[in-house]
Amino acid sequence: MQKRLTLIEVIIIVVVIGASIAMFIPAINASRERNRRISCASQLKCIGLALFQYSMDFNDYFPNQDHDGGFELLRSNDYLTDNKIYACPSTSDTGNVGGAVISSYNYQSGFTSNDKIDSGFAWDKLNNHRKFGNLLFLDGHVTGYAGPNWTAPGNTGWDILKVSR
Repeated sequence: MQKRLTLIEVIIIVVVIGASIAMFIPAINASRERNRRISCASQLKCIGLALFQYSMDFNDYFPNQDHDGGFELLRSNDYLTDNKIYACPSTSDTGNVGGAVISSYNYQSGFTSNDKIDSGFAWDKLNNHRKFGNLLFLDGHVTGYAGPNWTAPGNTGWDILKVSR
């Protein structure tokens, strides 16, 4: 004869399974954020390629407007027209107003593609990731910086950006 489980045994099994699943939720969320950071770096790399294409057509000068204005010059001149590329996957505070770019990245103008300094010129806004940010350098590479104060003095990318200006 087969023994049937009592109500208490079923409740205990459900609690144990629920607790086991709950242990994995933080790991799953951390994995999702890592994937968003990688996607963010890829998007900054695409923005960098568009900035270099722009500079080839404008005597080696990158767009001469800071932040969203520089990205809008890329979009309006058909270098990178998809507004979604200007939105970090970890945030939703982007879009467009009247067709103009509202980005979740910062851009610093005033550089040329001939500048030989190791400087960053586009980077994550502070609220994009928790204790992390990506920085696009003039040579086209993107580096991620971790820590609660990733933009503070002492962090390589931020210091390079500020010192080289």
